[in-house]
Amino acid sequence: MQVKHLIILLVSMVLSACAAVSFTHATGASGQAVTNAEVQTDNTVVLTYPNGSACIDTHPVASQTCRTGGP
Repeated sequence: MQVKHLIILLVSMVLSACAAVSFTHATGASGQAVTNAEVQTDNTVVLTYPNGSACIDTHPVASQTCRTGGP
């Protein structure tokens, strides 16, 4: 019976770890909808709107993705 409880505990822990995802609602100027969203390898998020794009850099010191003139 203890093995069953241990398995249930481990499964619960794994599911909790997977649930650590952030959901964000994004709207551009004048209520424009996002036409594309990409997560880069360094977890930087690039949102594309009909009239431009926005960048959310999760590692601003190490990453060049969101900097002007970056790669």
